[in-house]
Amino acid sequence: MSNGLKKPTGLRVVLVRPEHDLNVGSVCRVMKNFGAKELYLVEPAAGKGFDATLFAKHSQDLLKTAKRVKTLAEAVKGCNAAIGTTGILERYGGSLKNTLAPKKLARFCSGHGNIALVFGSESSGLSREEIQYCDAIVTIPTSPEHHVLNLSHAVAVVLYELYSSSQELETKTHPANRTERERIERRFKAIAESLSSVEHPKKVARAFNNVVERSKPSTEELNALMAVLGPLSRKTTTRSVLTGSGSARKKSR
Repeated sequence: MSNGLKKPTGLRVVLVRPEHDLNVGSVCRVMKNFGAKELYLVEPAAGKGFDATLFAKHSQDLLKTAKRVKTLAEAVKGCNAAIGTTGILERYGGSLKNTLAPKKLARFCSGHGNIALVFGSESSGLSREEIQYCDAIVTIPTSPEHHVLNLSHAVAVVLYELYSSSQELETKTHPANRTERERIERRFKAIAESLSSVEHPKKVARAFNNVVERSKPSTEELNALMAVLGPLSRKTTTRSVLTGSGSARKKSR
């Protein structure tokens, strides 16, 4: 994997004192979207009613296998790290440990194995003791006008960030080095200079170089481009030699 990171072996979602069946059902659906397979409910006031089943569309299996426990310690047992969540950091004062934005979560979780993602109730969130029990805290940046997300929405954001990061980590491509980038830049410049329709080939070539440098292409992507630009370069260069368009441009400049 790139960057030396390892994605978590397993993801467990822990809902502490969930209050509404529809949120529990929606969380199941989100979990299915992003590959999380374990759901724990700590002292739930809701969980497996009609609305939970209705909103857990295509993910009723996760709802049926959800485990009910009495304490957070039971819910995170067997996990290598517990990640708490909150929308109101100020509530906990100096009791917070590592505070992370969702985009930083993948790096923190790298190599930890099984991870528990802990979410508090809709009305009161996690208690100070529960926050202290967690190894790190994730908070999702939101508008100060209304900074608390719906429970299932918060789960979706956190799982999305972990899932998308894991997809990036598993990418098999390799960033192109300077030599590879310069090779395609030279090839494009040769094409631009050989085309009589291009009035300012140096300017066009410079723009292409800027695009290449900003996009940070992989070796595989540059090879794919070279498969097109290579033959095109040979054709346009041959044509310019036969027609004299390239030499005519140089004289005019």
